[in-house]
Amino acid sequence: MNKELIKKWACLLSKKLGRSEAEIEKRGLSAYDFSPSTSVEIYYSESSIIKFDSAFLVIDEESRMAAVFSEHYGYHEFSIYGAVAKEISVSYYVDEDYEGVVT
Repeated sequence: MNKELIKKWACLLSKKLGRSEAEIEKRGLSAYDFSPSTSVEIYYSESSIIKFDSAFLVIDEESRMAAVFSEHYGYHEFSIYGAVAKEISVSYYVDEDYEGVVT
């Protein structure tokens, strides 16, 4: 299934990742394509939310579909009709004297 999704989304993945479609179809994704500081959230309503860590989002506005590519939870395709889809990138600095937990 992962290879099928990569092939289906290769054009948009190519634009997102800056690699050729042929390379993406041949080699797929690697750990270098994912960042622990990037996550994806899809909201269908206030009480229906899907979240993925270490993931990125590719959207096909014409078909109103989204593909979520997650390093640890696989690759998934969703209808985004009537939904909100977010790719969230978090950057932060933690001082060496900070004693709390970073979440």
